[in-house]
Amino acid sequence: MLSQTGQRRAAATLWRSVYLGLERDILKGEFAPGTQLPTESEFANRFRVHRHTVRRALQALQERDLIRIEHGRGSFVRERVIPLPYGRRTRFTAALSDVQDGGSRHFLGASKRKATRPIAARLQIVPGQTVQHIETLTRVAGRPVSIASKYFPLPRFSGIDALYERLGSATQSLRELGVSDFTRAESRISAIMPTRREAELLEQPRGRPVVFVTNLTVDEHSVPIQLSYTRVSTLWVELQLKF
Repeated sequence: MLSQTGQRRAAATLWRSVYLGLERDILKGEFAPGTQLPTESEFANRFRVHRHTVRRALQALQERDLIRIEHGRGSFVRERVIPLPYGRRTRFTAALSDVQDGGSRHFLGASKRKATRPIAARLQIVPGQTVQHIETLTRVAGRPVSIASKYFPLPRFSGIDALYERLGSATQSLRELGVSDFTRAESRISAIMPTRREAELLEQPRGRPVVFVTNLTVDEHSVPIQLSYTRVSTLWVELQLKF
């Protein structure tokens, strides 16, 4: 019989053998990014080991960021993370154009709304004043990466909804309305759980948090012109803060 030390060494050899085999398959592209891996039982049969051995190997792969494990759903090959630079003057559309495979913004809809107290306070307007709400979905390489809800004070930016739908860019739309330059005055970054609709649009589990970014944008006279709330998928995107 093997001693306890020998048994521990044998167990370590087994899980590492499974780990190395799966690591090789993933790096060779046998399992494409985003692909769901076979179950622990299937891998146990393939490698002729116990499920606990497979589980330890999968945990090690997750620690190496090669896979992600979602409880109740299974294990998935980690998708290629898209780095997006983020700074005071970074235009999201411009940042997307610098990303390999490019990006596109989709107009989801627009509506006129009464400004709530939090929105009014940020935009320095009277609560209840009408604002233009615009919602967009951004995709990179076919993947949904973010949902943005933008608020513009009216009547100053009347017609920006039609411009945005046609041009697909806040920068170009604002320029059409006489704002040639603007900067971010404030950004707040936190994590929240997405709503069912947001999770569906981002094609991610509802139980997975999203990065929640609040941006206040001002014109060259430091007058607030846009408040945006952006939900960023953590499956695909890595924000790179540059100032």
